[in-house]
Amino acid sequence: MLNLVVLTTIITSVLSQEIIGVAYTFDEDFNWTFDNKTCQNKKGWNLISYEHLKIPSSNIGSPVGIRAINNSCTSSFPIIFFSDSILELTVYLKVKAFESGLTATVFDEVGVPVVKYVYNKSSENFLLGWNTLLIPIHVNLKGYINLLGYCHSNEIVILDSFRYTINKTNYNSNKQKEISLHTDVIDIVEFGSGDEDIDIEGSGSIDENDSNTTIPEDSGYITEPPDLPTSTNFWNPATITIIAAGSFVLISIICISAYHFGKLRGLEQNASLFENIEPTITITIPRVNNIYSNPFSNRFRR
Repeated sequence: MLNLVVLTTIITSVLSQEIIGVAYTFDEDFNWTFDNKTCQNKKGWNLISYEHLKIPSSNIGSPVGIRAINNSCTSSFPIIFFSDSILELTVYLKVKAFESGLTATVFDEVGVPVVKYVYNKSSENFLLGWNTLLIPIHVNLKGYINLLGYCHSNEIVILDSFRYTINKTNYNSNKQKEISLHTDVIDIVEFGSGDEDIDIEGSGSIDENDSNTTIPEDSGYITEPPDLPTSTNFWNPATITIIAAGSFVLISIICISAYHFGKLRGLEQNASLFENIEPTITITIPRVNNIYSNPFSNRFRR
């Protein structure tokens, strides 16, 4: 029964093109679900409230996010990624230094970087304030997301949430720049100490009343190893649907066959039981008119 429920859930999710993976907003369990894998003793992110920092968040689903402090790093819980999927990050940046911003890297389960995305002041079409970053995933793998935020003491780099979907209409893959990534690169981004003071006044205009997200074009870059065995497109929505439906049909056939086989066996056993029962033997007892206690009494003497 549990298998049927799981298969039904998978089929429904795939056919409706809803989220496959996670949709995560940061809250009190952030320190429990995230750790410092591949962070190499870097500082952690701090959980903050937008209201406390007076950051506009009318169109943001969560009242809290995580803020980078100088050179901050954290890694997510395990996630299963499918080919032709999208990792969507909602970020808020108020920076002046060109190197200040966010780097998101997808690692496989053995710690090899597979996809990397950099968004900072030097990125094309960089915008201050709220932005939605769309990161295409072109491989199937089980891994985790590493989030590296860099800013100076008076700059702001905030990550509100990340969302993982398989809807290919949300981005234009032709606008992404792909370069080669060596699989032995682990510490991908290394900045300064972050203690330098940067004056962010005049670094750009931010409309505090406008919290609409913007989707930057060509902001950052994507890297993928060319020889990964998981780069095939076997695991796609159609394949998952076929496998799930086939498993459901197979389990149904097995259950129905077992039911009819058991029923047939029961009928055969009942028939053999009736055949082994012998018919009842009828015994006829002759009728007796009189009974004498002593058959050798004088009554029978002549």
